[in-house]
Amino acid sequence: MERSGKQRLLMAGVIGVAGALAAVGTVGPADAQHGGSELHFVVQTTATFVDVGQSGESQGDRSAESGTVFDRDGKEVGRAMADCVLVPPPTHYQCAAAILLERGQIMTLGGFQYDPARPFTLAVVGGTGDYAGASGLAEVTTVAGSGYKVDIHLR
Repeated sequence: MERSGKQRLLMAGVIGVAGALAAVGTVGPADAQHGGSELHFVVQTTATFVDVGQSGESQGDRSAESGTVFDRDGKEVGRAMADCVLVPPPTHYQCAAAILLERGQIMTLGGFQYDPARPFTLAVVGGTGDYAGASGLAEVTTVAGSGYKVDIHLR
């Protein structure tokens, strides 16, 4: 089924990060202070769209998203938020996203062309608390039901 531009923008905005609660593993926050740590989440989001400029999908349209972060057992472990801007051609997105956990937050940033059949990657550009100074990659895979599986690889 073909998604509208607004639906694509909704799916693109995570954080790198959002659905079906697939079983995924997670590493505790204290482990994130060590290079090579991995964290795995499922994030479910909702979005608010701002259509700027030309009516319909066009450069500068925005999606502000927020949602819940779950661990492998489906337990709520945090919140996620993202701000994405459409930057053609034709459906490229620039997103800044954060995952807020009990012992700190992880910040991500990146640009990509959204395709629900392919994962996309955001850079981990920092954090707070146990994640202060974090760097690495966040691989984001679309999950049926407006969700994302997020695999974070910290250096």
